Amino acid sequence: MAPKAEQGGQQTGQKRKGNSTDGGGWRNKRQKTQRDARTLAVQTSSKAFKNGELDVGAFVKAREYEIRALEEGMARARKGLTQRAFQQVPKDLRRRTASHNAKRVPKRLRRQAVREMAEDNTPTVTSRRRKPSGHMRLRIDTVNRLRTLGRKNKLSPDQGIVARSLQPKKNKLASPPVPKAKYRKRQIHKTWLPTHMFHAKRAHMTPPSQPLWRFALPLTSTVKSYRPTHRASKDRGAVAWDTSYMSTVS
Repeated sequence: MAPKAEQGGQQTGQKRKGNSTDGGGWRNKRQKTQRDARTLAVQTSSKAFKNGELDVGAFVKAREYEIRALEEGMARARKGLTQRAFQQVPKDLRRRTASHNAKRVPKRLRRQAVREMAEDNTPTVTSRRRKPSGHMRLRIDTVNRLRTLGRKNKLSPDQGIVARSLQPKKNKLASPPVPKAKYRKRQIHKTWLPTHMFHAKRAHMTPPSQPLWRFALPLTSTVKSYRPTHRASKDRGAVAWDTSYMSTVS
């Protein structure tokens, strides 16, 4: 009976050792997933040579295994090097919302974008959760403004059009155009150029508290637009630059 007890004890110890939760299986699985995609499995063909003769069946089987491993390796490498759908678009056409809105990528990449978002559980944008765009907000503000103006006109129907008084020309610098009410608060100590929104997205502007010649001017282009600008200056001959900040005498 004693040897049986020892044997049972050894089996119990083996079970405890096998059921240990040291995370070894998780580490092995993680190492397997992090394996280089270019690593290919090969099989020796020494079994195909027996007594100096070639076993055609074994040789072909070994080559079949290697060809299959090569195809799997190519598939892994292609999958490992593939970019996301919104990253396959040229830099000048990329949009920040393309990572969660499939309609921001070209049609040929929308199915791939939807599939990738579903795999990554990316919170997508729906028509109910979508916030009004800048153009839509502007239209809503215009509608509300027109409604308010219509109410005022109904309250004072006798108010006619007032002609502007004569303003004789003087020998002085022309004043900059009156900015829109939407951006007027942001132009108290400076004035935006007509192309301010275009340059603000593609160039480093003057600091808000340090305008140059009372204008918000672009100083240097950003890294993303340097290469296209340089290419355009070489291939197309010239690059247009806004110089409307130079005042003229009226």
